[in-house]
Amino acid sequence: MASDKKSKPKQYWWDAEEDEVHKRIWELVDYFKVQDADRMADLLEFERLYHGRKISGLEPWNYWKYEVPVFSDGNALKSNIGQSITNTLAAELAQHKTKPVYLTTRGSPKLKQKAKDRTKWVEGAKRKTKSHGVKQDVVYDMCRTGTGVAKIGNDGAMPVVERVHQCHLFVVNAETMNGTTRQIHYVVAVAKSELEAFAYDKKGTLDKKKLEIIESAEPVQTVASNGVTDVVLLVESWRLPVMRGKKMIKPGRHTLCVSSGALLWEEWKRERLPFAFARFVKKSRGFWGMGVIETIRGRQKAVNKMNITKEEAFALFSGPWVSTRDTPENKVTISHFQNKVGAVIKNSLGNVVIQTPPPMSDQVMREIDRETERAYEDAGVSRMAAQQVNELGAGASGAAQRELKDGHSKRFALQHDNLDQFELDMAELLVDEARELKKSGIDLSVEVPDGDAIDVVDWATDEGNEAMHLTCAPTNFFASDPQGKKQDVVDAIRLGWLNREQGMKQLDFPDLAEETGLVTAYYDDVDRIAGVILDEEKKKPEILKTPGFWPEPFDDPNVCSDRMNRHLKRAQASKVDRWRLDLMREYIERAEAIKIKRTKNQQQSQAAATPNPAQANVLPQAA
Repeated sequence: MASDKKSKPKQYWWDAEEDEVHKRIWELVDYFKVQDADRMADLLEFERLYHGRKISGLEPWNYWKYEVPVFSDGNALKSNIGQSITNTLAAELAQHKTKPVYLTTRGSPKLKQKAKDRTKWVEGAKRKTKSHGVKQDVVYDMCRTGTGVAKIGNDGAMPVVERVHQCHLFVVNAETMNGTTRQIHYVVAVAKSELEAFAYDKKGTLDKKKLEIIESAEPVQTVASNGVTDVVLLVESWRLPVMRGKKMIKPGRHTLCVSSGALLWEEWKRERLPFAFARFVKKSRGFWGMGVIETIRGRQKAVNKMNITKEEAFALFSGPWVSTRDTPENKVTISHFQNKVGAVIKNSLGNVVIQTPPPMSDQVMREIDRETERAYEDAGVSRMAAQQVNELGAGASGAAQRELKDGHSKRFALQHDNLDQFELDMAELLVDEARELKKSGIDLSVEVPDGDAIDVVDWATDEGNEAMHLTCAPTNFFASDPQGKKQDVVDAIRLGWLNREQGMKQLDFPDLAEETGLVTAYYDDVDRIAGVILDEEKKKPEILKTPGFWPEPFDDPNVCSDRMNRHLKRAQASKVDRWRLDLMREYIERAEAIKIKRTKNQQQSQAAATPNPAQANVLPQAA
């Protein structure tokens, strides 16, 4: 008879007490070993197919790589199509470069300047954290396994960006049918010595309870360790807060556990998980993406199987066959045939025929090539591109090459959009970490290249943050290679989009930087003065004391008036003080006055140098 007493449901890990949370987490780890068994098996096969080596496991509790190159079915991988396509696609996607840019909604010049500072800070933070190298690894991961992941945290002084393998992350599949999740778990094996830092608080005081938790944690049972190791399993878990609009109903949770207890237990009030994801192809259901290896897995196996058959056939049937008549008159001594290239046969009668039949049918050879081509087609990659061969030939025009590149870009438009979103997610997570670190008064200034100098940018404050919008902008309108970029700049000058000086400014080649800086010095100086005028932190007396504020007699008045007039028109569309606009107008008037005076002086000089026609016709009088 069933009991009428209802059993109490198990407590969620984010609702558990600090002393009990590790038990709930370890129940989840055991659940993930069953739930993600198929995913881990697929990832293991993807890694084997890409690297051509036998790996026993990818899970944090079971990883080891054999040095013998072995295919998953025990045979050597003869033709690694997946690796070729993955590397080609990674190089193709890496050419699509964008950067996060903060924009304002018709904000004041002060707010616009803060947006520029925020954009510069994100660029400098990415450079300082070496995010570009992490993104390259993420691109390879998304092509190979379907999902590339970057984790953004901090080391107490600056944000830190690191690449995370998909096999270390776990979500509850029932919660991720639409491709999103509200909780995630990062499982990794670490040495106990690395965890000792968690046993000390911010003041450096030792917490004996946490030290005991670390010492009593169970070691990881791996293929290599046999249980004799100080490596333990560490699980870091996040749960997002419950929100209603912008109001937080219930805070989330962040914890760090080993098998014997929790090392960290705190609220999580951010609206984002600290991970940025890039998926090659999003599946119709579920959280994880689909990559190249999964797309061509069947064709890779078929090609490998046929290659193995081909090698066996070549080994068995590629030698010559010797045939003769089987009669008493044919006295052929078989012992004369040795395991050598040639042999001498004496006293032989009758005809001896040596034949070398093809070891493999041409149909099989053609099928190997067809399956290989189909694999490249399924992945959307040209086989010639994978072999670094110009598909259009050496004499193709620049227009034809740009059209071919545009075709490739359209083929991978979804992947480009995914990488753009990945860049935006990374920028937002870097900003989140900066806000947390700024509360502790930490210096977050970064260095950003600005032309031929280095600009030091401090963290932009959160004022006006609601009016800032993050978007992704291309970093290069022109081609990335020097020759193509030069041609694009020349075309832009011919079309009238740029003048000569503006075009030279775009050619930021190191060997031309000094000369280009001299040619564009007038533009840079006017831009400097306009920036000083629009700086809301400066008052009029301070602005007027700026060295070289007004145009000088030997400046180019055309550049000064035209460039400042463009700054004036843009400033008029924003909320700028009238007296600042008047300063810009006065600057233009002084430049125009210099131009008028210079023109008048030139006319007077020409008039003085030209003889009077009436006087030129008068003959000199005789003595």
